[in-house]
Amino acid sequence: MAAAPPAEQGSEDEAEGVLLYYCYAPARLEHQQQQQLAEWFEGTLAAQQLRGRVRVAADGINVTLGGRIAALKAHMQQLRALPLFQSCDIDFKLASSGGALSDQVQAETGFTTLQVRQCKVRSTRR
Repeated sequence: MAAAPPAEQGSEDEAEGVLLYYCYAPARLEHQQQQQLAEWFEGTLAAQQLRGRVRVAADGINVTLGGRIAALKAHMQQLRALPLFQSCDIDFKLASSGGALSDQVQAETGFTTLQVRQCKVRSTRR
């Protein structure tokens, strides 16, 4: 999908954006908690038509999402409401985006689908 035209002033919530955040779990997440959290992410993010990558691990979560700004903001509120993350000081990074430069870039960045994975650690080093 090629780049979308820039959003008009006043329609910021309908514009496309990118949301990045991570959070260390206050206590180590057991396998069942990780599974429940992954299912929650899959259900809520799919319902909001958000796409990107979510890593759920025993030590926390790492999330990179794309979609409408309004849906990204709604997701932030839903996550803050979860008892598990109420004590977590999440530094959300939200930015507007004109869209991918090309179909190839969009595919390479993972913003064509939603991937929720249970992992051993919440992030990897490259």
